[in-house]
Amino acid sequence: MKDEFRGRFIFNLSIIFGSILLGIGVLYILELQIEKTSVSIRNNRMRIAERSFALDNLAGLKRGEAAAESYKKKIDSLLPARDGLFGLGRFFEATARTYDMSASFSFQGSPTEPQDGRPGYVQFVLRTAGSEQNIQSLIKFFETQSTQFLINIETIDLVPSSEGYRGDVFGKAFFK
Repeated sequence: MKDEFRGRFIFNLSIIFGSILLGIGVLYILELQIEKTSVSIRNNRMRIAERSFALDNLAGLKRGEAAAESYKKKIDSLLPARDGLFGLGRFFEATARTYDMSASFSFQGSPTEPQDGRPGYVQFVLRTAGSEQNIQSLIKFFETQSTQFLINIETIDLVPSSEGYRGDVFGKAFFK
């Protein structure tokens, strides 16, 4: 009877330990499967977020497309053709006379041709002589009020002279 009890006890204990080991194995496999699934879900969510961000950007660009097109048309209307820049010197000199100043104009170097949607430009120098206030007013007019040409004034050298001041204005004139 003792041997039978011992045999059954060992047999039952083996079944219990086997069941526990089998349960642990099943739980380990489930844990691995859950981890794989969670990584897959996380990766899918990241992809969805990236695509959502890209779609938001695309929608923003599409919303701004009409405004950008109108701005492009306005800028294009400001840009003269390259041949249109020949009147720039006369324009500068005539405008300087309205400010009671003398002026001479010349292009510097060779022009940079337009490319990839960017306008071309040519550098220029405008030499003026007059009062400091008139030179400042002339430059302010060219930068803020003149719509005939699109120019960028890069540097100004202002030097006292016998006529008041001499100003050398260096810049770029843009063309299409």
